[in-house]
Amino acid sequence: MQLVLVFALIFALLVAIFAISNANEVVIRFPWGNYPISQALVILGSAAIGSVVVLMLGVFSQVKSKIKMWEYQGKIKKLEKELKEVKEQYETVKKAMEAQNAEDMHDEGIPQETDTSS
Repeated sequence: MQLVLVFALIFALLVAIFAISNANEVVIRFPWGNYPISQALVILGSAAIGSVVVLMLGVFSQVKSKIKMWEYQGKIKKLEKELKEVKEQYETVKKAMEAQNAEDMHDEGIPQETDTSS
């Protein structure tokens, strides 16, 4: 970020030097009139307007990205909740199947494994 700021300041300095070296008076023509003005002011004004436009586009892009991030965070929370519910259902079904298998083994007379380590 600091590197970008340094480059921006260097660019601004170059624009200012260019504007000062071109300080002649020029006539700006609009449909509603002609205005004599320093060429340096035209250059600096154009650079300033361009900077404001770029700043506004950057802010718009950041806001758009932030909104998308909030949407994705909401989706992540929803999916995490669904995953938790599915895991709970899985554990419930797994316990029920283990109980059913134990009951089936008991009914068939198959001896169940017992813990003899104690």
